[in-house]
Amino acid sequence: SSGINAEYGWTAETAPSTHKGMAFGICAMSAKICGLVCPIMFGSLASATGSYTATFGILAGVSVAGMVLSWWLVETQGKPTPENATQVIQRRRERGKVAPTSTVIKNNIGELAPIDI
Repeated sequence: SSGINAEYGWTAETAPSTHKGMAFGICAMSAKICGLVCPIMFGSLASATGSYTATFGILAGVSVAGMVLSWWLVETQGKPTPENATQVIQRRRERGKVAPTSTVIKNNIGELAPIDI
């Protein structure tokens, strides 16, 4: 639950204003899918390990791995929220995250979007 809350907060900081609705929709959808899959996964792990202690240990390890990986998220403190996809592309280019052979095309709502070729 706390991981999903952190995901919502990070999405609000990094998604451009024109895409926030879709980004939050994806977050909500992933939370619902995880809510369906996790009980099945827990039961399967408990059957495979034969112990609830081992199952909780595995899930705790996954949680710690997620916490460690969160250190590599993009820092947003002191930076304005991007207003459109063009600003996101410019920031990705500044950080070297868009390949030099990328082409920018207009998407279906008239904004620019990178296409790696």
